[in-house]
Amino acid sequence: MDKRSEQTNHRAIPEDLLSQAGDFIRRATGLDFEKKNYRDLAQRLDMAARGMGHDDPVAFTHSLLSSSIDHTTLDSLVGYLTTSETFFFRDASLFEMLEMKLLPELIASKKDQGRYLRIWSAGCATGEEPYSLAILLDRILSEKEQWHITILATDINREILERARMGIYSKWSFRNTPKWVKDSCFTNIKQDRFEIKAHIRDMVTFTYLNLSEDIYPSLINNTSGMDLILCRNVLMYFSPDYFASTVERFYRCLSEGGYLIVSPVEISSFLFSSFRSLHYNDVTLYQKDSHSSHEDRLEHFAQSGEIPVRVSRKKRNVAPVCLKPFRSSQKSSPARGATVTTSHGHRTVATPSAYETSPPEGYNKADELISSARIKAGRGALDEALALCDEALSEDTLKPSPYFLRAMILEEMNRKKEATAALKKVLYLDPRHVLAHFSLGNIARDEGGAVAASRHYAHTLALLNRCDAGEILPESEGMTAGRLREIVETLQGENMTNKR
Repeated sequence: MDKRSEQTNHRAIPEDLLSQAGDFIRRATGLDFEKKNYRDLAQRLDMAARGMGHDDPVAFTHSLLSSSIDHTTLDSLVGYLTTSETFFFRDASLFEMLEMKLLPELIASKKDQGRYLRIWSAGCATGEEPYSLAILLDRILSEKEQWHITILATDINREILERARMGIYSKWSFRNTPKWVKDSCFTNIKQDRFEIKAHIRDMVTFTYLNLSEDIYPSLINNTSGMDLILCRNVLMYFSPDYFASTVERFYRCLSEGGYLIVSPVEISSFLFSSFRSLHYNDVTLYQKDSHSSHEDRLEHFAQSGEIPVRVSRKKRNVAPVCLKPFRSSQKSSPARGATVTTSHGHRTVATPSAYETSPPEGYNKADELISSARIKAGRGALDEALALCDEALSEDTLKPSPYFLRAMILEEMNRKKEATAALKKVLYLDPRHVLAHFSLGNIARDEGGAVAASRHYAHTLALLNRCDAGEILPESEGMTAGRLREIVETLQGENMTNKR
């Protein structure tokens, strides 16, 4: 298609249709295409149409709006809407600060706190940022075998996540990168192709996560108790509402004293007013400081002279995006934040709001302890959470929920054998516990046990087939049976491929 016909197609998408498409994309992904960016949106929709086998971008756009779309279609669309241009050690001043100051300080502070270090690269694209963090930690952390390191890398584009997991890059990814990085951390597998060394690749967990969804922080999808979150050049694409709500969730994801780093163009005293801002050379950090009062922050605005941008908290007058196979069900109970995600282990997700709610009427002492354990675990205090689970079990040894939460915490601590034992106790008490079967499948899959994983996934699917697609699963805090079935079927397919 030549440029003239391409431009004709772009103009052929009416402005009112572009407006509707922009609303749809914002609701589904948080990405914001304002009216001034409609030309860019039209171009991207045209490319998406052609890339997904449609000749007419107008008809394609109508098809997006006319009915529910599945996750595969949405994932493909996102690939055309986002830009994943990055390289290793992008922003030299930032990585110098990380290497010389912030990471050494975090390491020193964690030495007497179980030696857990948790970092999240949100919007990781093709993986250069999280791998850069892994390279730094591999370089500066002594006695690595005594540490429990989590580097979580998430993105909304599943295609580039698969490329990131492979860890193979061209010379273009090393522009403006110190020479020692490529020489010491990569293997030249063929001309212009370099593969990251396995011990560094294994430090990073890549997983799909849509930042616009209210599904984090959560212990079970690995987004809680973070010491450092990097989310650079992502928030600037969000609408003000999504920007504000994402920052609010990041605040809850951080452990006390944890840090958030955004790009310079995303810095705002108002939108990050819950944080304490710190400055190191040319780098601005936001630190979680729950002791900072609202009055302190207002005083900061008065002194800085910055006029806060008012962010509307009202919901837009548009219906939520519905993705197949979800459907409403009278059996479903309301849940704050549908839990829609997978991870490296493709674990289920519990919403943070559920951790903070009061236990249901009629709860006993064990329920109260489990509620406290969830709060502790959500804040990254895993040892304390584990102790509360044990205390709950001393109150009621026949209750599956303490064993299940205990298993999730143990898995987070990389104590897979103990987690497996706890999950088996769950199934002894409740053989139809769907998430226990699912979690055992994930552990087996992570440890290379394809046959065992396949067996657990088959049990999970058998139980899910008895549920309505919209039914909320117990202890999932909002995960529907339909969504979990979709995840398990995908994993089962991948697992069968690995078995071959």
